[in-house]
Amino acid sequence: MASRAPKRRRRAPEASRDAILDAALRCFGKRGYHQTSVDDIAERARLSKGAIYWHFPGKRDLFIALMDRALEHDRMLSAAVAAAPDWRSALRELFALSPEYVERELSLVKLSLQHVLESGVDDALRSRTDEKQERWTSLVEKHLARAVAEGSARAVAPQDVVGAIGAVIAGLTLLRITRPDLPLDTVWREVEEIFARGLEP
Repeated sequence: MASRAPKRRRRAPEASRDAILDAALRCFGKRGYHQTSVDDIAERARLSKGAIYWHFPGKRDLFIALMDRALEHDRMLSAAVAAAPDWRSALRELFALSPEYVERELSLVKLSLQHVLESGVDDALRSRTDEKQERWTSLVEKHLARAVAEGSARAVAPQDVVGAIGAVIAGLTLLRITRPDLPLDTVWREVEEIFARGLEP
């Protein structure tokens, strides 16, 4: 009796979805969002165009899914800030993990900036950006408000300090993109120390 040829294993749906997202990020990063077609992504992922549409209704949905995937990494940063025992430890976690997050998601950060510049503010993009910022800012604000009340930090308006921290993180992120040759490790640590000393009672 002739043996049957082994059946080809079908790729798991989640594995295919991740492969599509990885391919989309590489294509967007190389050609730009508007210049990339679904055909380009399908070719890069080595899947049919139909497989792309089975997972995602369109190119914009791919971009939003990439943002959602990055938010999962951002939640780890927020969890570390939330678990910090005091404001000083929270600040240390924030300035230690933020550059790691930037490096890990650098391609997506670049893509997000490009998308905003070329397309204006997308409501879906805005909501995800707001979610990301509000998550860690509310946590740092709580740490600072408690510290001010306890006297372990000088009397400051927590929302103003958090706004300044956010501006510095955004500035260093932009510097990482525009000056990739510039070493920033010591800059991140120095900025953390400046904030820490400035908040001491």
